[in-house]
Amino acid sequence: GDLRMMKLWARLKAGALEEEGRQAAAQVGDEKTLASARMRVRSVQPYLDEAQRDVFAGKWKFVQGYLGVVFSQRDAFQTIVTDTYPGNDPVSLASKDALISEGNNIIKNAELLAAAAKAKSEPQAIQAYAKLSLSYDRLCSA
Repeated sequence: GDLRMMKLWARLKAGALEEEGRQAAAQVGDEKTLASARMRVRSVQPYLDEAQRDVFAGKWKFVQGYLGVVFSQRDAFQTIVTDTYPGNDPVSLASKDALISEGNNIIKNAELLAAAAKAKSEPQAIQAYAKLSLSYDRLCSA
């Protein structure tokens, strides 16, 4: 017991525990940021559901408004992309690349859906929505 306390005291004096404490606090902060981003991204789902309903019903009035919610969460999408696989090992890098692709596809297909809704083109809107939904599901599954 005494030897353990002496080692702990020596580490404390050397500042090692302070650094470890900062690292642990930063990790908790990162985990909270990632959890918050995931909640924000998942909160987009009801708006996508409403957009789908309106597209299939040929009601174009609110589709762009629903997509505005998607665009407003861009920073949350970016947090998920950058923080889900933070390592530099090959698996983490490959996984991050896949998430980058899906995140880009979400924004690209939301823009295509907005343009199709503005043009009131049901075939283009359905195709854009299908691609948007698929990328969104893939990103949420990560």
